[in-house]
Amino acid sequence: MGNPSPDQFKQILNLYNQGLFENVLLEVTDLLNHFPSSATLYSLLGAANRATKKPDEAIKAYRMAIEIDPLYAEAYNNMGNVFSDQGEVNEAIAYYAKALEINSSYTNAAHNLGAAFKGVVFQRATPALQNLLARVLDDNPLAFRPQEIARAVISIVKLDPKLKRHIDNNSISSIETFFDELITDLTGIPLLMKFMEVSPLPDIELEDLLTALRRHLLLSRTMHSQSHSVLQFQSSLAHQCFTNEYVYFETDTEKKALNLLDQAIAQQLDAGCQPDPSDIFCLASYRPLYRCEWAASLSPDSHTNEIIVRQLMEPRKEREMRSKLHASENITDRISLEVKKQYESNPYPRWVRLSRPLQSKSVTQFAEDLQLRVNGGLLTKIHEPHVLVAGCGTGQHSINTAQKFAASKVLAVDLSVSSLAYAKRKTQELGIQNIEYLQADILNLSQISMQFDIIESVGVLHHMSEPISGWRSLVTCLKPGGLLRIGLYSESARKHIALIRNEIKITDVGFSDDEM
Repeated sequence: MGNPSPDQFKQILNLYNQGLFENVLLEVTDLLNHFPSSATLYSLLGAANRATKKPDEAIKAYRMAIEIDPLYAEAYNNMGNVFSDQGEVNEAIAYYAKALEINSSYTNAAHNLGAAFKGVVFQRATPALQNLLARVLDDNPLAFRPQEIARAVISIVKLDPKLKRHIDNNSISSIETFFDELITDLTGIPLLMKFMEVSPLPDIELEDLLTALRRHLLLSRTMHSQSHSVLQFQSSLAHQCFTNEYVYFETDTEKKALNLLDQAIAQQLDAGCQPDPSDIFCLASYRPLYRCEWAASLSPDSHTNEIIVRQLMEPRKEREMRSKLHASENITDRISLEVKKQYESNPYPRWVRLSRPLQSKSVTQFAEDLQLRVNGGLLTKIHEPHVLVAGCGTGQHSINTAQKFAASKVLAVDLSVSSLAYAKRKTQELGIQNIEYLQADILNLSQISMQFDIIESVGVLHHMSEPISGWRSLVTCLKPGGLLRIGLYSESARKHIALIRNEIKITDVGFSDDEM
Protein backbone atom coordinates (compact mmCIF):
# COMPACT_ATOMS: atom_id res chain seq x y z
CA MET A 1 0.00 0.00 0.00
CA GLY A 2 1.25 3.60 0.60
CA ASN A 3 3.33 5.43 -1.97
CA PRO A 4 6.43 4.71 -4.07
CA SER A 5 9.77 5.98 -2.85
CA PRO A 6 10.90 9.58 -3.53
CA ASP A 7 13.43 8.25 -6.04
CA GLN A 8 10.71 6.45 -7.98
CA PHE A 9 8.62 9.64 -8.09
CA LYS A 10 11.67 11.61 -9.19
CA GLN A 11 12.29 9.18 -12.04
CA ILE A 12 8.69 9.53 -13.26
CA LEU A 13 8.81 13.33 -13.04
CA ASN A 14 12.03 13.37 -15.05
CA LEU A 15 10.34 11.35 -17.78
CA TYR A 16 7.35 13.69 -17.71
CA ASN A 17 9.51 16.82 -17.93
CA GLN A 18 11.30 15.32 -20.95
CA GLY A 19 7.96 14.86 -22.69
CA LEU A 20 8.19 11.06 -22.58
CA PHE A 21 4.53 10.66 -21.65
CA GLU A 22 4.05 7.13 -22.96
CA ASN A 23 6.95 6.03 -20.75
CA VAL A 24 5.23 7.75 -17.81
CA LEU A 25 2.05 5.81 -18.52
CA LEU A 26 3.94 2.50 -18.50
CA GLU A 27 5.87 3.32 -15.31
CA VAL A 28 2.85 4.60 -13.40
CA THR A 29 0.61 1.71 -14.48
CA ASP A 30 3.24 -0.74 -13.28
CA LEU A 31 3.67 1.01 -9.93
CA LEU A 32 -0.10 1.10 -9.36
CA ASN A 33 -0.04 -2.69 -9.23
CA HIS A 34 2.11 -2.35 -6.12
CA PHE A 35 0.63 0.86 -4.70
CA PRO A 36 -3.07 0.86 -5.63
CA SER A 37 -3.96 3.44 -2.96
CA SER A 38 -1.55 6.14 -4.10
CA ALA A 39 -3.50 9.28 -4.98
CA THR A 40 -0.29 10.85 -6.26
CA LEU A 41 0.27 8.04 -8.77
CA TYR A 42 -3.28 8.40 -10.07
CA SER A 43 -2.72 12.14 -10.42
CA LEU A 44 0.44 11.47 -12.46
CA LEU A 45 -1.52 8.98 -14.55
CA GLY A 46 -4.09 11.69 -15.21
CA ALA A 47 -1.41 14.18 -16.22
CA ALA A 48 0.18 11.73 -18.67
CA ASN A 49 -3.20 10.85 -20.19
CA ARG A 50 -4.01 14.53 -20.61
CA ALA A 51 -0.64 15.11 -22.28
CA THR A 52 -1.31 12.24 -24.70
CA LYS A 53 -4.77 13.62 -25.60
CA LYS A 54 -6.79 11.00 -23.70
CA PRO A 55 -9.20 13.20 -21.72
CA ASP A 56 -11.59 10.43 -20.68
CA GLU A 57 -8.73 8.37 -19.24
CA ALA A 58 -7.34 11.46 -17.53
CA ILE A 59 -10.69 12.17 -15.87
CA LYS A 60 -10.93 8.56 -14.64
CA ALA A 61 -7.46 8.78 -13.13
CA TYR A 62 -8.13 12.10 -11.37
CA ARG A 63 -11.44 10.79 -10.01
CA MET A 64 -9.55 7.84 -8.51
CA ALA A 65 -7.04 10.25 -6.93
CA ILE A 66 -9.90 12.30 -5.43
CA GLU A 67 -11.71 9.17 -4.21
CA ILE A 68 -8.55 8.10 -2.38
CA ASP A 69 -7.86 11.62 -1.03
CA PRO A 70 -10.93 13.91 -1.07
CA LEU A 71 -8.76 16.87 0.03
CA TYR A 72 -6.25 16.52 -2.82
CA ALA A 73 -6.45 20.10 -4.17
CA GLU A 74 -4.01 19.46 -7.02
CA ALA A 75 -6.17 16.66 -8.40
CA TYR A 76 -9.23 18.94 -8.48
CA ASN A 77 -7.20 21.65 -10.22
CA ASN A 78 -5.86 19.20 -12.80
CA MET A 79 -9.34 17.82 -13.40
CA GLY A 80 -10.43 21.38 -14.11
CA ASN A 81 -7.66 21.66 -16.68
CA VAL A 82 -8.98 18.63 -18.56
CA PHE A 83 -12.50 20.08 -18.69
CA SER A 84 -11.05 23.43 -19.75
CA ASP A 85 -9.24 21.68 -22.63
CA GLN A 86 -12.62 20.36 -23.78
CA GLY A 87 -14.25 23.79 -23.62
CA GLU A 88 -16.47 22.70 -20.72
CA VAL A 89 -15.99 25.93 -18.78
CA ASN A 90 -18.65 25.44 -16.08
CA GLU A 91 -17.24 22.06 -15.10
CA ALA A 92 -13.71 23.48 -15.11
CA ILE A 93 -14.76 26.37 -12.84
CA ALA A 94 -16.43 23.95 -10.41
CA TYR A 95 -13.22 21.91 -10.03
CA TYR A 96 -10.98 24.97 -9.71
CA ALA A 97 -13.37 26.28 -7.07
CA LYS A 98 -13.17 22.99 -5.16
CA ALA A 99 -9.38 23.15 -5.21
CA LEU A 100 -9.54 26.68 -3.81
CA GLU A 101 -12.06 25.71 -1.15
CA ILE A 102 -9.46 23.26 0.10
CA ASN A 103 -6.60 25.77 -0.24
CA SER A 104 -7.61 29.38 -0.98
CA SER A 105 -3.95 30.39 -1.51
CA TYR A 106 -3.39 27.74 -4.23
CA THR A 107 -1.93 30.01 -6.92
CA ASN A 108 -2.24 27.63 -9.88
CA ALA A 109 -5.94 27.02 -9.23
CA ALA A 110 -6.60 30.74 -8.75
CA HIS A 111 -4.78 31.53 -12.00
CA ASN A 112 -6.78 28.84 -13.83
CA LEU A 113 -10.05 30.05 -12.33
CA GLY A 114 -9.33 33.56 -13.57
CA ALA A 115 -8.55 32.24 -17.06
CA ALA A 116 -11.80 30.24 -17.09
CA PHE A 117 -13.82 33.30 -16.01
CA LYS A 118 -12.87 35.36 -19.06
CA GLY A 119 -15.97 36.02 -21.14
CA VAL A 120 -18.29 33.98 -18.88
CA VAL A 121 -21.68 35.42 -17.93
CA PHE A 122 -23.48 33.61 -15.11
CA GLN A 123 -27.21 33.02 -15.41
CA ARG A 124 -28.03 31.95 -11.85
CA ALA A 125 -26.91 33.00 -8.39
CA THR A 126 -23.83 31.20 -7.09
CA PRO A 127 -23.31 32.41 -3.49
CA ALA A 128 -20.61 29.84 -2.71
CA LEU A 129 -18.55 30.84 -5.76
CA GLN A 130 -19.11 34.52 -4.98
CA ASN A 131 -17.77 34.14 -1.44
CA LEU A 132 -14.87 32.01 -2.65
CA LEU A 133 -13.83 34.58 -5.25
CA ALA A 134 -13.86 37.32 -2.61
CA ARG A 135 -11.44 35.22 -0.53
CA VAL A 136 -9.24 34.48 -3.54
CA LEU A 137 -8.91 38.22 -4.24
CA ASP A 138 -7.34 38.50 -0.77
CA ASP A 139 -5.23 35.33 -0.80
CA ASN A 140 -4.05 35.45 -4.44
CA PRO A 141 -3.86 39.14 -5.40
CA LEU A 142 -1.68 38.44 -8.48
CA ALA A 143 -3.47 35.35 -9.79
CA PHE A 144 -5.47 37.19 -12.44
CA ARG A 145 -6.02 40.66 -13.86
CA PRO A 146 -9.32 41.89 -12.38
CA GLN A 147 -10.43 43.72 -15.56
CA GLU A 148 -10.30 40.45 -17.48
CA ILE A 149 -12.93 38.82 -15.27
CA ALA A 150 -15.02 41.95 -14.61
CA ARG A 151 -17.86 40.78 -16.86
CA ALA A 152 -18.16 37.47 -14.99
CA VAL A 153 -17.96 39.15 -11.58
CA ILE A 154 -20.61 41.70 -12.53
CA SER A 155 -22.97 38.92 -13.64
CA ILE A 156 -22.43 37.11 -10.32
CA VAL A 157 -23.04 40.10 -8.04
CA LYS A 158 -26.07 41.31 -10.01
CA LEU A 159 -27.71 37.94 -9.38
CA ASP A 160 -27.21 38.32 -5.63
CA PRO A 161 -30.71 38.86 -4.15
CA LYS A 162 -29.41 41.74 -2.01
CA LEU A 163 -28.52 43.72 -5.17
CA LYS A 164 -30.99 42.23 -7.66
CA ARG A 165 -34.08 43.43 -5.83
CA HIS A 166 -32.83 47.02 -5.79
CA ILE A 167 -32.15 46.93 -9.52
CA ASP A 168 -35.48 45.22 -10.27
CA ASN A 169 -37.44 47.62 -8.02
CA ASN A 170 -35.57 50.70 -9.29
CA SER A 171 -34.57 51.82 -5.81
CA ILE A 172 -32.65 54.70 -7.44
CA SER A 173 -35.91 56.56 -8.03
CA SER A 174 -36.47 56.76 -4.24
CA ILE A 175 -32.91 56.64 -3.04
CA GLU A 176 -33.63 58.76 0.06
CA THR A 177 -36.10 56.12 1.22
CA PHE A 178 -33.91 53.13 0.44
CA PHE A 179 -30.50 54.63 1.29
CA ASP A 180 -29.82 52.82 4.58
CA GLU A 181 -31.13 49.55 3.20
CA LEU A 182 -29.06 49.92 0.03
CA ILE A 183 -25.83 50.56 1.93
CA THR A 184 -26.44 47.58 4.22
CA ASP A 185 -27.20 45.30 1.28
CA LEU A 186 -24.27 46.43 -0.89
CA THR A 187 -21.69 46.15 1.88
CA GLY A 188 -23.13 42.70 2.53
CA ILE A 189 -21.68 41.61 -0.84
CA PRO A 190 -17.92 41.36 -0.12
CA LEU A 191 -17.08 40.49 -3.74
CA LEU A 192 -18.68 43.72 -4.96
CA MET A 193 -16.88 45.84 -2.35
CA LYS A 194 -13.50 44.25 -3.10
CA PHE A 195 -13.92 44.46 -6.86
CA MET A 196 -14.91 48.12 -6.69
CA GLU A 197 -11.48 48.73 -5.17
CA VAL A 198 -9.42 46.98 -7.85
CA SER A 199 -11.23 47.27 -11.19
CA PRO A 200 -13.64 49.47 -13.15
CA LEU A 201 -17.17 48.02 -13.29
CA PRO A 202 -18.39 48.46 -16.89
CA ASP A 203 -22.13 48.01 -16.38
CA ILE A 204 -24.76 50.69 -16.94
CA GLU A 205 -27.11 49.56 -14.15
CA LEU A 206 -24.31 49.51 -11.60
CA GLU A 207 -23.07 52.86 -12.90
CA ASP A 208 -26.53 54.40 -12.48
CA LEU A 209 -26.80 53.00 -8.95
CA LEU A 210 -23.34 54.12 -7.84
CA THR A 211 -23.78 57.54 -9.46
CA ALA A 212 -27.05 58.06 -7.58
CA LEU A 213 -25.54 56.93 -4.27
CA ARG A 214 -22.53 59.20 -4.78
CA ARG A 215 -24.86 62.15 -5.43
CA HIS A 216 -26.96 61.41 -2.34
CA LEU A 217 -23.87 61.06 -0.13
CA LEU A 218 -22.65 64.49 -1.28
CA LEU A 219 -25.92 66.44 -1.22
CA SER A 220 -27.10 64.89 2.07
CA ARG A 221 -23.72 64.47 3.73
CA THR A 222 -24.75 66.15 7.00
CA MET A 223 -27.83 63.93 7.32
CA HIS A 224 -26.51 60.37 7.11
CA SER A 225 -24.57 58.63 9.85
CA GLN A 226 -20.90 57.72 9.69
CA SER A 227 -21.60 54.08 10.45
CA HIS A 228 -19.10 51.37 9.62
CA SER A 229 -21.21 50.31 6.61
CA VAL A 230 -21.43 53.83 5.21
CA LEU A 231 -17.68 54.42 5.57
CA GLN A 232 -16.90 51.01 4.06
CA PHE A 233 -19.09 51.75 1.05
CA GLN A 234 -17.69 55.27 0.63
CA SER A 235 -14.15 53.94 0.70
CA SER A 236 -14.88 51.36 -2.02
CA LEU A 237 -16.74 53.99 -4.08
CA ALA A 238 -13.81 56.44 -3.88
CA HIS A 239 -11.43 53.70 -5.10
CA GLN A 240 -13.83 52.84 -7.93
CA CYS A 241 -14.17 56.45 -9.11
CA PHE A 242 -10.42 57.06 -9.03
CA THR A 243 -9.72 53.90 -11.04
CA ASN A 244 -12.43 54.62 -13.63
CA GLU A 245 -11.10 58.19 -14.11
CA TYR A 246 -14.22 59.80 -12.60
CA VAL A 247 -16.36 58.79 -15.54
CA TYR A 248 -19.67 59.12 -13.63
CA PHE A 249 -21.94 62.01 -14.60
CA GLU A 250 -22.24 64.93 -12.18
CA THR A 251 -24.77 67.77 -12.15
CA ASP A 252 -24.19 71.50 -11.67
CA THR A 253 -25.74 71.14 -8.21
CA GLU A 254 -23.10 68.55 -7.33
CA LYS A 255 -20.32 70.82 -8.63
CA LYS A 256 -21.48 73.64 -6.33
CA ALA A 257 -21.81 71.33 -3.33
CA LEU A 258 -18.36 69.89 -4.06
CA ASN A 259 -16.80 73.37 -4.06
CA LEU A 260 -18.42 74.08 -0.69
CA LEU A 261 -17.11 70.78 0.68
CA ASP A 262 -13.63 71.56 -0.62
CA GLN A 263 -13.70 74.94 1.17
CA ALA A 264 -15.03 73.41 4.40
CA ILE A 265 -12.23 70.83 4.48
CA ALA A 266 -9.62 73.52 3.80
CA GLN A 267 -10.96 75.63 6.70
CA GLN A 268 -10.90 72.65 9.08
CA LEU A 269 -7.30 71.87 8.19
CA ASP A 270 -6.32 75.54 8.56
CA ALA A 271 -7.79 75.40 12.07
CA GLY A 272 -5.66 72.37 12.88
CA CYS A 273 -8.51 69.87 12.72
CA GLN A 274 -8.67 66.76 10.57
CA PRO A 275 -11.87 66.40 8.49
CA ASP A 276 -14.33 63.58 8.99
CA PRO A 277 -13.42 60.43 6.99
CA SER A 278 -16.86 60.60 5.36
CA ASP A 279 -16.05 64.03 3.90
CA ILE A 280 -12.67 62.82 2.60
CA PHE A 281 -14.32 59.83 0.91
CA CYS A 282 -17.09 62.04 -0.45
CA LEU A 283 -14.65 64.42 -2.13
CA ALA A 284 -12.34 61.61 -3.28
CA SER A 285 -15.31 60.09 -5.11
CA TYR A 286 -15.43 63.19 -7.33
CA ARG A 287 -11.86 64.49 -7.52
CA PRO A 288 -8.44 62.92 -6.88
CA LEU A 289 -7.02 64.08 -3.57
CA TYR A 290 -3.65 64.94 -5.11
CA ARG A 291 -5.29 67.85 -6.95
CA CYS A 292 -6.52 69.46 -3.74
CA GLU A 293 -4.38 72.33 -2.44
CA TRP A 294 -4.85 71.23 1.18
CA ALA A 295 -4.02 67.54 0.55
CA ALA A 296 -0.54 67.71 2.11
CA SER A 297 -2.13 68.55 5.48
CA LEU A 298 -4.15 65.33 5.63
CA SER A 299 -3.21 62.78 8.27
CA PRO A 300 -4.33 59.23 7.52
CA ASP A 301 -6.28 57.23 10.07
CA SER A 302 -7.60 53.67 10.13
CA HIS A 303 -10.46 54.65 7.81
CA THR A 304 -8.69 56.88 5.29
CA ASN A 305 -5.21 55.37 5.10
CA GLU A 306 -5.81 53.34 1.93
CA ILE A 307 -7.47 56.15 -0.02
CA ILE A 308 -4.74 58.61 0.99
CA VAL A 309 -2.09 56.13 -0.16
CA ARG A 310 -3.85 55.53 -3.49
CA GLN A 311 -4.85 59.10 -4.30
CA LEU A 312 -2.11 61.15 -2.66
CA MET A 313 1.05 59.26 -1.73
CA GLU A 314 1.32 57.14 -4.88
CA PRO A 315 0.83 60.10 -7.27
CA ARG A 316 3.37 62.04 -5.19
CA LYS A 317 5.86 59.22 -5.64
CA GLU A 318 5.21 59.25 -9.40
CA ARG A 319 5.93 62.98 -9.54
CA GLU A 320 9.25 62.37 -7.81
CA MET A 321 10.09 59.64 -10.34
CA ARG A 322 9.33 61.83 -13.35
CA SER A 323 12.45 63.91 -12.89
CA LYS A 324 14.63 60.79 -12.67
CA LEU A 325 13.42 59.17 -15.89
CA HIS A 326 15.80 59.25 -18.85
CA ALA A 327 14.81 60.59 -22.27
CA SER A 328 16.50 59.51 -25.50
CA GLU A 329 15.79 62.72 -27.45
CA ASN A 330 13.35 65.57 -27.93
CA ILE A 331 10.06 64.40 -29.45
CA THR A 332 9.23 66.40 -32.58
CA ASP A 333 6.68 64.39 -34.61
CA ARG A 334 3.29 66.17 -34.54
CA ILE A 335 1.17 63.06 -33.94
CA SER A 336 3.61 61.79 -31.31
CA LEU A 337 3.33 65.09 -29.47
CA GLU A 338 -0.50 64.91 -29.54
CA VAL A 339 -0.46 61.35 -28.18
CA LYS A 340 2.07 62.35 -25.52
CA LYS A 341 -0.12 65.28 -24.43
CA GLN A 342 -3.16 63.03 -24.00
CA TYR A 343 -1.38 60.49 -21.82
CA GLU A 344 0.50 63.06 -19.74
CA SER A 345 -2.79 64.37 -18.36
CA ASN A 346 -4.31 60.88 -17.97
CA PRO A 347 -1.82 58.01 -17.61
CA TYR A 348 -3.94 55.17 -18.99
CA PRO A 349 -4.99 52.70 -17.94
CA ARG A 350 -4.85 53.09 -14.18
CA TRP A 351 -4.59 49.64 -12.70
CA VAL A 352 -4.27 48.15 -9.26
CA ARG A 353 -3.48 44.49 -9.86
CA LEU A 354 -2.36 42.27 -12.70
CA SER A 355 -1.75 38.58 -13.20
CA ARG A 356 1.70 37.08 -12.91
CA PRO A 357 2.70 34.21 -15.23
CA LEU A 358 2.87 30.90 -13.37
CA GLN A 359 6.42 30.43 -14.60
CA SER A 360 8.90 32.16 -16.87
CA LYS A 361 9.98 30.43 -20.08
CA SER A 362 12.93 30.37 -22.40
CA VAL A 363 12.47 31.96 -25.83
CA THR A 364 12.53 28.48 -27.35
CA GLN A 365 9.75 27.24 -25.06
CA PHE A 366 7.72 30.36 -25.79
CA ALA A 367 7.99 29.83 -29.55
CA GLU A 368 7.15 26.13 -29.24
CA ASP A 369 4.06 26.80 -27.11
CA LEU A 370 2.75 29.19 -29.77
CA GLN A 371 3.79 26.80 -32.55
CA LEU A 372 5.71 29.58 -34.26
CA ARG A 373 7.39 28.60 -37.52
CA VAL A 374 10.76 30.18 -36.87
CA ASN A 375 14.42 29.26 -37.18
CA GLY A 376 14.75 27.25 -33.99
CA GLY A 377 18.51 27.07 -34.34
CA LEU A 378 18.86 30.79 -33.71
CA LEU A 379 16.31 30.82 -30.90
CA THR A 380 18.12 28.12 -28.94
CA LYS A 381 21.12 30.46 -28.64
CA ILE A 382 19.08 33.13 -26.81
CA HIS A 383 19.60 32.40 -23.11
CA GLU A 384 19.29 35.92 -21.68
CA PRO A 385 16.95 37.70 -24.10
CA HIS A 386 17.13 41.45 -24.48
CA VAL A 387 13.57 42.64 -24.96
CA LEU A 388 12.17 45.96 -26.14
CA VAL A 389 8.60 46.89 -25.22
CA ALA A 390 7.78 49.80 -27.52
CA GLY A 391 4.84 51.73 -26.09
CA CYS A 392 4.65 50.29 -22.57
CA GLY A 393 1.97 52.65 -21.22
CA THR A 394 1.46 52.31 -17.47
CA GLY A 395 3.48 49.12 -17.19
CA GLN A 396 1.17 46.13 -17.46
CA HIS A 397 2.77 45.05 -20.74
CA SER A 398 6.39 45.54 -19.65
CA ILE A 399 5.87 43.84 -16.27
CA ASN A 400 4.15 40.85 -17.86
CA THR A 401 6.91 40.51 -20.47
CA ALA A 402 9.69 40.81 -17.89
CA GLN A 403 8.20 37.88 -15.98
CA LYS A 404 7.26 35.85 -19.06
CA PHE A 405 10.81 35.38 -20.42
CA ALA A 406 13.36 33.71 -18.19
CA ALA A 407 16.59 35.66 -17.48
CA SER A 408 15.36 38.57 -19.61
CA LYS A 409 16.42 42.21 -19.60
CA VAL A 410 13.66 44.58 -20.70
CA LEU A 411 13.83 48.12 -22.02
CA ALA A 412 10.37 49.70 -21.95
CA VAL A 413 9.79 52.97 -23.81
CA ASP A 414 6.84 55.32 -24.07
CA LEU A 415 6.08 58.89 -25.11
CA SER A 416 4.42 59.81 -21.81
CA VAL A 417 6.53 60.55 -18.73
CA SER A 418 3.39 60.29 -16.56
CA SER A 419 2.71 56.78 -17.85
CA LEU A 420 6.35 55.78 -17.40
CA ALA A 421 6.38 57.06 -13.81
CA TYR A 422 3.21 55.05 -13.08
CA ALA A 423 4.83 51.98 -14.65
CA LYS A 424 8.05 52.41 -12.70
CA ARG A 425 6.20 52.80 -9.40
CA LYS A 426 4.22 49.61 -9.97
CA THR A 427 7.39 47.79 -11.07
CA GLN A 428 9.15 48.73 -7.84
CA GLU A 429 6.13 47.77 -5.72
CA LEU A 430 6.21 44.29 -7.25
CA GLY A 431 9.95 43.95 -6.64
CA ILE A 432 10.76 43.47 -10.34
CA GLN A 433 14.32 44.46 -11.18
CA ASN A 434 14.89 43.53 -14.83
CA ILE A 435 13.09 46.49 -16.46
CA GLU A 436 14.55 49.85 -17.45
CA TYR A 437 12.21 52.67 -18.48
CA LEU A 438 13.03 55.32 -21.08
CA GLN A 439 11.05 58.16 -22.65
CA ALA A 440 11.36 57.80 -26.41
CA ASP A 441 9.49 58.02 -29.69
CA ILE A 442 9.35 54.76 -31.66
CA LEU A 443 10.11 56.76 -34.79
CA ASN A 444 13.52 57.69 -33.35
CA LEU A 445 14.59 54.38 -31.81
CA SER A 446 17.73 54.29 -33.94
CA GLN A 447 19.16 56.91 -31.57
CA ILE A 448 19.37 54.45 -28.66
CA SER A 449 21.89 52.34 -30.66
CA MET A 450 20.70 48.98 -29.30
CA GLN A 451 19.40 45.76 -30.84
CA PHE A 452 17.04 43.28 -29.26
CA ASP A 453 16.24 39.57 -29.42
CA ILE A 454 12.52 40.28 -28.97
CA ILE A 455 10.50 43.41 -29.70
CA GLU A 456 6.87 43.79 -28.65
CA SER A 457 4.64 46.70 -29.64
CA VAL A 458 0.92 46.36 -28.95
CA GLY A 459 -1.74 49.02 -29.46
CA VAL A 460 0.73 51.64 -30.70
CA LEU A 461 1.58 51.72 -34.42
CA HIS A 462 -1.95 52.50 -35.61
CA HIS A 463 -1.81 55.85 -33.74
CA MET A 464 0.90 57.08 -36.10
CA SER A 465 0.28 59.12 -39.24
CA GLU A 466 2.45 56.55 -41.10
CA PRO A 467 2.38 53.24 -39.17
CA ILE A 468 4.78 51.59 -41.62
CA SER A 469 7.45 54.12 -40.58
CA GLY A 470 7.10 52.90 -36.99
CA TRP A 471 7.32 49.31 -38.19
CA ARG A 472 10.56 50.03 -40.08
CA SER A 473 12.02 51.73 -37.02
CA LEU A 474 11.31 48.65 -34.90
CA VAL A 475 12.83 46.32 -37.48
CA THR A 476 16.10 48.24 -37.45
CA CYS A 477 16.40 47.43 -33.72
CA LEU A 478 15.74 43.68 -34.15
CA LYS A 479 18.61 41.23 -34.15
CA PRO A 480 18.76 38.72 -37.03
CA GLY A 481 16.57 35.75 -36.13
CA GLY A 482 14.79 37.70 -33.39
CA LEU A 483 11.05 37.79 -32.72
CA LEU A 484 8.81 40.77 -33.47
CA ARG A 485 5.31 40.90 -31.96
CA ILE A 486 2.92 43.55 -33.26
CA GLY A 487 -0.60 44.17 -32.00
CA LEU A 488 -2.98 46.45 -33.94
CA TYR A 489 -6.55 47.55 -33.29
CA SER A 490 -9.14 45.50 -35.14
CA GLU A 491 -11.67 47.42 -37.20
CA SER A 492 -14.36 44.80 -36.66
CA ALA A 493 -13.73 44.58 -32.89
CA ARG A 494 -14.04 48.36 -32.57
CA LYS A 495 -17.32 48.82 -34.46
CA HIS A 496 -19.03 49.95 -31.27
CA ILE A 497 -16.40 52.68 -30.82
CA ALA A 498 -16.95 53.82 -34.40
CA LEU A 499 -20.68 54.15 -33.65
CA ILE A 500 -19.96 56.26 -30.56
CA ARG A 501 -17.57 58.48 -32.51
CA ASN A 502 -20.21 59.01 -35.17
CA GLU A 503 -22.77 59.95 -32.52
CA ILE A 504 -20.30 62.43 -30.98
CA LYS A 505 -19.75 63.94 -34.41
CA ILE A 506 -23.48 64.26 -35.14
CA THR A 507 -24.29 65.79 -31.75
CA ASP A 508 -21.22 68.07 -31.93
CA VAL A 509 -19.99 67.14 -28.45
CA GLY A 510 -16.68 68.77 -27.53
CA PHE A 511 -13.58 67.06 -26.15
CA SER A 512 -13.27 68.54 -22.66
CA ASP A 513 -14.35 66.51 -19.63
CA ASP A 514 -17.33 68.79 -18.99
CA GLU A 515 -18.50 68.67 -22.62
CA MET A 516 -18.26 64.88 -22.73
